[in-house]
Amino acid sequence: MPFHSSPPHAKQAGSSSIEFLLIASVFCALLVLCYDATRAWMLRQVLLLALQESGRNGVTQHLEPTTMQQHFDRAAAAWWPSAAHQQRYYQRFASRYGFDPWRIWQLSPSDQDFTQHEDKMLSQRSSQGYKQINVHHQLAQHLHHSSSSPQQSIFTANTLHTQLIYWYEPSLALSRAVLRLLWPSDIDPYLQQGKSQGLLPIRLHFSLPMQSHPIQWPLSPHSAIQRVAGSNSTALAWQSAASRSFMAASNTPSDGNNAITPLPPTPPPTDEHTPTAPDNEGTNDFLSEETACEGATCCY
Repeated sequence: MPFHSSPPHAKQAGSSSIEFLLIASVFCALLVLCYDATRAWMLRQVLLLALQESGRNGVTQHLEPTTMQQHFDRAAAAWWPSAAHQQRYYQRFASRYGFDPWRIWQLSPSDQDFTQHEDKMLSQRSSQGYKQINVHHQLAQHLHHSSSSPQQSIFTANTLHTQLIYWYEPSLALSRAVLRLLWPSDIDPYLQQGKSQGLLPIRLHFSLPMQSHPIQWPLSPHSAIQRVAGSNSTALAWQSAASRSFMAASNTPSDGNNAITPLPPTPPPTDEHTPTAPDNEGTNDFLSEETACEGATCCY
């Protein structure tokens, strides 16, 4: 009995379907990634306005944390159909991951700024009993201050610098796996928790001069508003010295130990009408920066 081989098309049956499924899977994954990227960018715009609203109320209300948190939530509620939907999402997020979906770090005034620039008369007259920094007569305070570090200037201490982290949930498990591989380990527990879950951090900054005396309010470890210990704090691995200056726009590189490399001091302008400190104050003078950026708002 002669042997009859099967026709060529019979050996390739179903291969086109497999190729179509592979191409369709890759195409659908790209669509979802584009959807996540677009949605995260839209959410970023809402959060930027919310951070501005929180900061503007903070500089006029002595950095009261409850007021800042309420105004942030109120402005960020535009992302959801209603405030009730927003609160349900916060509760679902906290129950699923074990931490809040957002947190704001107060980079300045820091605890070190309150220790160095405290106005003891204001603190004693205050009914709260917490440390305060005097927002008035900053020129006189600057000229009579003995510090030579620009990060500890009275102008920096009287400028609110905040940094927001908001965790965005990617739609695909593959995206979360890639994010877990990309993000390195972090020393801050809050940042490490989000990165271990494969969440995408939306990072925003806000800077505005104080319009009221800053107060060192007590903050619990679980508060949505946190204050760093000092200007060179390594609690945030992504914190840079550039975020503490109006004039700087780029992040400062850090070494392998997450140590912050300070920016070189900005030379004072040559305008003869701009007051400057005496020569014995050194070159680290923030008076020119404050004069040039008076009333400025920095968001990025």
